[in-house]
Amino acid sequence: MEWSDAFDGSRNEITEYEVLEGLRPFKKLTSLKIVYYKGKKFPRWVGDPLFVSLTQLMLCGCRRCTCLPTLGHLPSLQKLFVKSMNELKRVGFEFLGPSNSCSGTAFPSLEVLGLRNMKGLEEWSTSCANKIRAFPCLRDISIINCPKLDVVIIDLIPSLQVLHLEQCSVAVLRSTVCASSSILRLTMENIKGLTMLHGEVLKYLGAVVQLDILEFDELMYLWESEIEACNILVNLQKLVIRGCENLVSLGEKDVHLKDNMEYIREVEIEGCPRLESYNCPNSIEKLEMYNCPSVTSLSFPTMHNLPSTLIKLYILACDNLQISWLFKNHLSSLESLGIARMSNF
Repeated sequence: MEWSDAFDGSRNEITEYEVLEGLRPFKKLTSLKIVYYKGKKFPRWVGDPLFVSLTQLMLCGCRRCTCLPTLGHLPSLQKLFVKSMNELKRVGFEFLGPSNSCSGTAFPSLEVLGLRNMKGLEEWSTSCANKIRAFPCLRDISIINCPKLDVVIIDLIPSLQVLHLEQCSVAVLRSTVCASSSILRLTMENIKGLTMLHGEVLKYLGAVVQLDILEFDELMYLWESEIEACNILVNLQKLVIRGCENLVSLGEKDVHLKDNMEYIREVEIEGCPRLESYNCPNSIEKLEMYNCPSVTSLSFPTMHNLPSTLIKLYILACDNLQISWLFKNHLSSLESLGIARMSNF
């Protein structure tokens, strides 16, 4: 169901509500998309638990809506996306539904939840007087471009495995990572106010396998202590750092990362113009480094004179990197090598 994206005087919100009310679909509907609806609220049928086959729901561009419908009763809903609802300021317990409903579990089948371009959203809370069990299957949350969202109060989500946060506040990061200790992939992009990953965030990331840190202007270090990071990130296998213009080093203290982060296999570093050096961890298999003009040295582990584990190495536009590192390290394990735009090569 899609209206025009022109929200002008030719449209009447009461009329559009009545039209949407009358367009109630059949009960075996499996997917529903409502786009550019002008009404301030949704009809009661949106979220009706009688839609037992509905697995995917998108509400997009409904800019005048001030509240979400109660959707927690939908028994089969697996994917929910809410986008560009500028007048929505709060998502509260009414989103889940009353505690005396159905099985007493809200969103019993939901696996993927996405909030994007919610420029007026200030609060997301699942807290209420009567505890409602919610999101037992939720494994993937993305919160993108919600610049005013500062209050996030959610209960534990043990099933959460993928978390993507972009263009939101550091308060959102702190509140969401503590909802689960089973996060396997964490992507953070342009988080306002984040200067480094402090222990209060790191302590929840022990299960993380892939960590993506993208487009940060304020980061000078990823974390305060490399030793602390290594002791917590024991399952980390892939690290991606991109567009961190002021990044100087991974850790502010304890520059011995290569001796401690034993499980990391892949590292990608791109667009970090102030980074000066990088020490590869013991188990490194793939290293990609692009557009890091201040890097002068790379070091690779030899692991007690055994050949390096490095299989793939790609270096591009790192103008100050001296080529001597290439000959001083045991790189006999290399299967693929790419070096380009290197003024010292």
